[in-house]
Amino acid sequence: MKKYKFIINRLNITYKNSKILEELKEYMIKKKITFSYEYSKGSNDTTKIARNSSKKIYDVIVACGGDGTVRDVVNGIVNSNMTLAILPLGTSNDFAKHLELDNIKNATQSLFNGRKIKIDLGLVKLLPSNKKIYFCSTSGIGFDAKLLKLNKKKYFLAIKRLIGNSAYILFSLL
Repeated sequence: MKKYKFIINRLNITYKNSKILEELKEYMIKKKITFSYEYSKGSNDTTKIARNSSKKIYDVIVACGGDGTVRDVVNGIVNSNMTLAILPLGTSNDFAKHLELDNIKNATQSLFNGRKIKIDLGLVKLLPSNKKIYFCSTSGIGFDAKLLKLNKKKYFLAIKRLIGNSAYILFSLL
């Protein structure tokens, strides 16, 4: 039986998402599925947890969050034999939507009954540090990058939690 490591983006924990995680936990206990939950403190932490987990007893790493969480987990498991699964708890969940994991029901069923597919990764090298960042969804520069940088700001995250994707439109007008 497969062993699952859930890496949960703490910023995506709403009342609804915490209920989903609790129900999933109860299901896995009932089915005697080996799993563990770990909450990340941020982007670098998510990648570090994924990297460390890929060297342990787990078969599947589950990214619980949005596109940023998925990217961070991918950067932790790249060049390993680890399987990535996604529980779309973020705001947009664009990559999950492309994989038809656009709702929690589809995503949770896919965790235990889904099919494996290979995905292509993109690679960006940041200069002058030559830091490598892999991505599996989209990449952008200029306006896109400026908007996504807002995700590091607490005031933006608070507004995004209240109004969802509309926050990007609102802040693009400022």
